[in-house]
Parts: sequence; C-alpha cells; structure tokens
Amino acid sequence: MKVKIVRRLKKKGLLDPDPYVKALYNGSYQRSTTLKSTTDPKFEHDFEFLNVDKIDLITLHIYDDCQLSKDDFLGEVRLTGDDCGKNGLVKDFELKPREKHRAEKVHGTMTLEFKHSK
Repeated sequence: MKVKIVRRLKKKGLLDPDPYVKALYNGSYQRSTTLKSTTDPKFEHDFEFLNVDKIDLITLHIYDDCQLSKDDFLGEVRLTGDDCGKNGLVKDFELKPREKHRAEKVHGTMTLEFKHSK
C-alpha cells in the first residue's frame, strides 16, 4: 500500500505541520519519513503488510512531528483488508478522529494506492 498524498491538513499552531504517517497492522508499526512544513504532504511512501485477511484492521495515523513536545495527532484512516481494493486502485479516504476521541477536530484526505504482491 502506498500513501501518495495527504491534502488539507489542519494546523495545530501557527506554523504548518511537519507530518509523518505511522501505520499499525497486526501489532506492528511502520513509519514514513517526516516532511517539513506542509499541509499537503506528498509522501509517495510504501507500507508493506503481509497476509492481510478481509477482516484484518490497518490503521494509518498522521502526526505533526513536534521537536519540543509530544507529536500532535492530525487524523487517521482505518481500513480492513476488504477495503484494500484491486491491485493498482487509487482511492481517497477522509481523515477521521481516533475512535476514543470522537470530539477531535481533524481535516483532510489521504490518497492511497493499493499494491498486492503475487
């Protein structure tokens, strides 16, 4: 799965965020590089998930990399294996708040490209 671009991220302070993506699948995390000072980051980052079943959950969190404090949560996309579509499919997903923090204000979309190994 490739995270291609995230659009219209919400600023948490005065400056544009330094976003990165953290992917959670089957108890393991993967992380993209941090992109500097942008509300429309073009990640083009590949995440690899092995043996994904239709009901398995993949969560893609996006954070602002803060140097002096805890990283700020900017939104997430929750997918099941069934949501991953056909090989080569490119699809936009709305960023959502964390499940236990429904009142969080998040904004933006994440464009994913699905790639399946043979």
